[in-house]
Amino acid sequence: GGDRRMGSPELVVDPIWGEIRAAFDKALELYRKADFDGADRAFDQVLTLRPGDGPATMLKARIEKNRVEYAGEGATFDPVHKFDEK
Repeated sequence: GGDRRMGSPELVVDPIWGEIRAAFDKALELYRKADFDGADRAFDQVLTLRPGDGPATMLKARIEKNRVEYAGEGATFDPVHKFDEK
């Protein structure tokens, strides 16, 4: 069959998605702790696994913004407020 590539895409996708998910969860955890350097590197890893990943790109942009706003004030960082910001 010429349809071979349409067969079972999940066999190809699943392992990398698990890795992406784990990397993203780790990055998000660091972000919520206001460890912006660690989170930035962790989101870079997500983007290495999945270039152009929307959430990782968005959160990296937030990290840059938060670095300016919260420089030296990690204790006042409120990830919920920032996350819901319009």
